[in-house]
Amino acid sequence: MSILLLRRRPELTLTATTTASPQTVSIARMTMADGPFIINWGDGTTEVLDGSLTTARTHAYATAGTYRIRVRRPERIAQIHLLSSALGGFNTAQLRNSPIVGFYLASITGSTFNSADMRGWPVTTDWQIRNMPAGGIYRIDTSDMAHFRPTRFWFYAIAGGDFVLNSAQITAWRPNDVRIAGALPAGTYTINSVHLQDWPITTAFYLNSVPAGTYVFDFGDVTTWAVSFFYLHTMPAGTYTINPATFAAWTGIRDLRVYTLDPIIPTATVDAIIDAIHAARNGYTVATNIRLDIGGTNGGPTGVVQNVCPPTTPGERLWNLHHVQCAGDTHRVWSPITYTGGTLP
Repeated sequence: MSILLLRRRPELTLTATTTASPQTVSIARMTMADGPFIINWGDGTTEVLDGSLTTARTHAYATAGTYRIRVRRPERIAQIHLLSSALGGFNTAQLRNSPIVGFYLASITGSTFNSADMRGWPVTTDWQIRNMPAGGIYRIDTSDMAHFRPTRFWFYAIAGGDFVLNSAQITAWRPNDVRIAGALPAGTYTINSVHLQDWPITTAFYLNSVPAGTYVFDFGDVTTWAVSFFYLHTMPAGTYTINPATFAAWTGIRDLRVYTLDPIIPTATVDAIIDAIHAARNGYTVATNIRLDIGGTNGGPTGVVQNVCPPTTPGERLWNLHHVQCAGDTHRVWSPITYTGGTLP
């Protein structure tokens, strides 16, 4: 007598939980490395979908309830973006053998992500995890991800987890948009700007409100960035070296916030920032107002922030950056400006 054992084909499984009748649930993005794919929405509906489309995959559930979504042959999935709190039950182990180039999770419930499952992923676009609620299992270690080359790296607002983030392990990354910002649990965080100096940051760099760790940020390392949005604020103890020439070099800046660092930024350094920006004021190119925040625990600028032409103190130069009020001024308006002692709205 022989016994035939049938091995179940691997699937990606998710849950969809609806509270209204009807309710539409969306998978923000799911693409395949090759060809169409089959999705079972769990309510008796099965569809064959074009695997090349990057638009959302939606399904309307007639009645409220919990449904089990199944996607056949997950080893073909190339991009997956799950951004709805109506989705849950995701587990990266089911994508361990997938050619993932883009990965984005936000707000989904009861899920597990583990960077050990990602060691074979050839990530080249998004790698984002944010706004993940309690009740999931979250583990990230950058040693598993050194070979990634994401263009966008967002990592913030995660309720609990086991995290090791070490910039020395991701020096070869090439992102243009990085946001490591707030509501992260305690972990092992080591970030040094010298590891980031070859990153082609053109959109944004946020490093703020993170847990205690080893932080070294020297603005001289990143003068060549062409950054539009830069946030370095509300940071724990570290080594922060201000190079005013960097602010003058960032001619495409739209939003610049540097405040509440440990140790605090003293008045002399605040003055140097203002003086460098004012001296370079005609070189900034953004078409909109430019936002500046150098308040928080920073020292206040020297001199009264007031209308004097030509301005001769850092306080007067702040006024001039905001009001462009002196004869011959043609530079961009900086607004709002927040500094220790007041605001120019």
